[in-house]
Parts: sequence; C-alpha cells; structure tokens
Amino acid sequence: MPPDRIWAGTEIEHEAESLRVQYRQYGGGFGEGGGGDQAALGEWDAGDDDAPIPPRGWLLGNSFCRRFLSGVLGDGAVGKTALRITQLLALATGRPLTGEHVFHRRRVLLLSFEDDREELRRRVKAATLHHGIKPEDIKGWLFLAAPKGLKLIEKSALGVEQIGKLEGALRATIAKHNIDLVCLDPFVKAHGLDENDNSAIDRVCDLLARIAIECDIAADAPHHVSKGQAAPVAGDANRGRGASAMKDAFRLVYTLTPMSKDERELFGLSEAEARRLVRYDPAKVNIAPASEARWFRIVGVPLGNATEEYPSGDEVQTVEPWTRLICGRMSLLPSPTKFLTRSSAATTRASVFLATRAPARSELPGAS
Repeated sequence: MPPDRIWAGTEIEHEAESLRVQYRQYGGGFGEGGGGDQAALGEWDAGDDDAPIPPRGWLLGNSFCRRFLSGVLGDGAVGKTALRITQLLALATGRPLTGEHVFHRRRVLLLSFEDDREELRRRVKAATLHHGIKPEDIKGWLFLAAPKGLKLIEKSALGVEQIGKLEGALRATIAKHNIDLVCLDPFVKAHGLDENDNSAIDRVCDLLARIAIECDIAADAPHHVSKGQAAPVAGDANRGRGASAMKDAFRLVYTLTPMSKDERELFGLSEAEARRLVRYDPAKVNIAPASEARWFRIVGVPLGNATEEYPSGDEVQTVEPWTRLICGRMSLLPSPTKFLTRSSAATTRASVFLATRAPARSELPGAS
C-alpha cells in the first residue's frame, strides 16, 4: 500500500482532514509556512486613500471599543466580575452607572465560564437591585450565558489543535441578537491551550480579534493574575497570569487592586472601610490617552430570596463609584492639586478636598 494511503479512512486521517479544513478557514494561522491557495494581502495605495476615516467605536469610556480586545486584571475575589457586570449594565441601560461615559446604549453578551446559570443570575440581580434597574429596562439589551466545556481553540483527543465549538456559537449568538460587546469571563476558561505558551495564547487572541473585527464588536475578557506575587501594583499590565502574549494582544488593559495602607491613611479610613474599596487603573491603553484611575466600593446586596430553610437568603456583592471628602492640612496631602479638586475657595491651610481620582503610587507618602 502506498505510504500516503496507510492512514486512509482511519481516525487519524479524519483528524488530519479536519485540521486542514480549519487551517484554511482560519487563514493559515496554525503551524508554520503556507500551503494551499495563494493568500491575498488586500493592500491599497495610500495616495488614492482620501475617503473619510471613521472614528473608533468607543462604547463605555476608554474601557471598551469595537474591533479591539480589552481586559481587566486582578486577584481572585477583588471584584472583577462585579465591576464588569455593572459596566455591562451601564451599556445595556444607557446609564453611567460606573461614572464612565456611555456613548450609546448597546446590546451586550456576558459569558460566565466559572459560575453556573443560577450564580450568574444572583450576581446580575444584585447589581440591578442596587442600581434600581428593572427587568424591562434591560430586556433585549443584556444577554447571559454560562456555557461549560465550550472553547475558542482546543486540542482533540489526539492532541491536534482545532477551532472549538465556542467560536461558531459566539458568531451565531452575536448575529442573532445584534450584539455590540461580548465579555468572556474569565479568559483562561475560554480556550483549551497551555496558558503559559506564548504562541498558543497568541493564536487564541488572534482568533478573538478576528471575531471582534469581522462581527464589528468589542471583545472583553477579565483575567486572573499570577499567584505568589508581592503586593499588587495598580496599573501593572505584567501581572497577568500565564503567557505575556495576552497582554500584548489586548489594546485596553486595566487593573483592579485593593486600597493600600498608604491610600487608607491618606483618605483617613478605617481598615474595615478600606477593605471594601478598589481602584481601577489603566495599565495598557494603546488606542487612547490613558485615563485616570477610578475608585469603586464593593457593596453587599440582599437578594430577598429567603426560604424556610434559608431564612436569611443571599447577599451578593456589586460595585458603585466612590469619592471621598478629605479634611486636613494642605501640607500633609501629597501633590493635592494633581488628584484632588478644591471644593472651597478658602485660603486656610485646613481645606476641604474632593477626591476625583486615585493618586498615583508615586504621589503617596513615603514614595521614592
């Protein structure tokens, strides 16, 4: 039997043919080299390009933008999902729930790969209760899913890399509901490849970017940080878990970090108050000027779902924007005009300030 027919009709042959088909569909993105039909670059003459250039498709502040990838990095239980749910609700309702500008009301899709359907419902319910959002306010604008086992890219039982079922399901759902933003929470559960392999993660990000561009959506994926690191540094895009290719491919990367001891002392808060506060910092914003950090307070919301067996019901966290009036001597506040807006024209040294943004780490007491 000729060598090229040894595997004919076998499972290996079917796997190989499947990979070849997906390779062509993906534009030759797997493996090395070319093969198949000649690819076209789609080049154009810049001298003939005098058509108007459309503005970027910003959706919410500088957090989400059409045709670009975004993400937020943070430790477990810091509030990443609670923040993202509130931001998605801001888009779905057209209300600036997080203090960020809503350019237009948009349809959003949240995929939770860690929580099941009921837990995701609890999280969204907490946010809608706290922010006074009724079901009719988001009907047709916010869509939820809790798929398990679906991946963008995965490996078959024989170890062959292949496009997963999530890719087709995403495209179909985006078209069905005219979605503007998709959030895949968390990134690591959206694929089945080695999270420490830069080449593999780059392929995942490339596929997600293709979906964002071809479907004209914003694609977002919250991401965990590496364990065992020192105290978290706000605005550090390199804290992300696994390969750095994810950070390199994403154009809008933010961090969510707890309030530090220096910040707590600056604002004059108790430890209990500070534990509920987190800051949202731009870590890598390639397509817009870096925005200033924002503070959020984590709040517990009773769901009112008590039963005879569970008379207290559930209390689930959500977030709300936070500002703070600081009373103190100007000389004790590090560079106050950089991050505090004077709320009085008083010239006395004991003045009142309103925190409009989080101070940079270099502006805190004792910073070198």
